[in-house]
Amino acid sequence: MKYLFQLKNGISILQGEKMFIIILLVLIIGFYLFQTEIYSRKCFDNVFLKVAFKDTGVFENDHTELIETVGNKKWLILWYLIVEFKTSKNLLFKGNSSVDVSVSDASYKKDLFSLSSYQMVKRRFDIVASRRGYYTIKKADLMTGDLFGKYRFLMDLPVSASLYVYPRLVSDTELSVPFRRMMGEILSKERLMEDPFLIRDIRDYMEYDSLKTINWNASAKSGELKVNEYDYTSSKEVKILMNIEKFNEWDGDGTIEEGIRIAATIAAECIKTGIPVQLDSNAGSLLSNGRITVEKSGSPDYTISFYRQLACIDTKNVLEPFAETLKEESLRLDKQPLYVLISQYFGKDLQDEVESFRQEGFNLYWIVPKYPDTKLKVDDESDMFVWEVTEK
Repeated sequence: MKYLFQLKNGISILQGEKMFIIILLVLIIGFYLFQTEIYSRKCFDNVFLKVAFKDTGVFENDHTELIETVGNKKWLILWYLIVEFKTSKNLLFKGNSSVDVSVSDASYKKDLFSLSSYQMVKRRFDIVASRRGYYTIKKADLMTGDLFGKYRFLMDLPVSASLYVYPRLVSDTELSVPFRRMMGEILSKERLMEDPFLIRDIRDYMEYDSLKTINWNASAKSGELKVNEYDYTSSKEVKILMNIEKFNEWDGDGTIEEGIRIAATIAAECIKTGIPVQLDSNAGSLLSNGRITVEKSGSPDYTISFYRQLACIDTKNVLEPFAETLKEESLRLDKQPLYVLISQYFGKDLQDEVESFRQEGFNLYWIVPKYPDTKLKVDDESDMFVWEVTEK
């Protein structure tokens, strides 16, 4: 009887342990199924992502920051969250290995986060804008999983980040020869007129002075006649003509990019000097199908507007041969501007149109960016400046 009782007692214990194991397995399976269901439905609820550049615009080779902010505004923990988005390969991430350059014109930025309940994480990445252009980030891919790592959940999230990369300004020493000659033409005394609103100095009255220039307040204070000396403003203006035409489709963009830098530098110097400046081109825009143009303006942010238009030049979108653009310009019969043509293309059709343009009375300088090994054959090199480009 004693042994029979012990046997029954052992069987009861085994049955109890078996039941405990079964209950435990049921609980584990139930928890597994429950958390899978919860994560599949709720993992991306109240998850937010913001991607932004620190600056609206920078110059070529300047540094800026990409700021990535991720938040989890709910009780459910995201033990891992992978954020991936596409950027241009021209935006170089410094000191970071989570960039996969796997596409010819793009790279993919991937970051791993771990977010507890109601947590926000902000990261900053140093980048170098290596090439002129307009860059956007419009979409990010998010991936997370359940607690057991069995399932992965994906979601696309719209983001909005944009960056203008302005053309690098050419140094004063590089620009000195062509720029000083052109500026001398614009600022010559024959082309300046006195501005009655800009008083440069007050001096004693001389016999040849007009009575209109007498400063009566200063004369009353000093007891002697005093006259105003006025500063000069330019009666001329500059119109930059930017040609992105190539000799062959397979030619590189090196000389065209250098031409865009020259255009930006001339525009900046003209605006700083107070000379009205415009831009016309045969280039399409990266932002629209329209032509890149800039009208003269007195707006305080005029320089930035000019830079932005130059940043958006699409060198792959030549709207028409520039000989046609120049012919259209001649029909406007506006001979006041000093025209500055920047064109690495110097085909016979353009040379003929330039000659015709000048014969009609238009004042035009031609800057030709070219590589040292490119032979330049033109009929007339007067008012033409050759700009050697060393970087391809």
